[in-house]
Amino acid sequence: MREQIRKPRRNRASDIMALYLRKTPVEAIQVTRKNSDKVLDFVGKHGQYFPSMLALRVVTPDGLTLASEGEYIVKDGDDFFVIPAEQFEAKYKKSGD
Repeated sequence: MREQIRKPRRNRASDIMALYLRKTPVEAIQVTRKNSDKVLDFVGKHGQYFPSMLALRVVTPDGLTLASEGEYIVKDGDDFFVIPAEQFEAKYKKSGD
């Protein structure tokens, strides 16, 4: 007797569901050697600067994250995120440009 091979059932939700990206404005600042005061003002109580490491510790939804020189800190609502410069510049465009 020949064994039948069953095809997996398709998930009907995946047939009609699509991924949509929401483009909303965000506030951001790039970490540099010269703007640590501005960066600390931007993140407020959510950040701490370490001059010896040239890095800033930022509280993000994922926990504490180090932001190094050149990286961007993005504020989206009440949350902060650290994004490498290459990714940020590929994904975001400065308002008014």
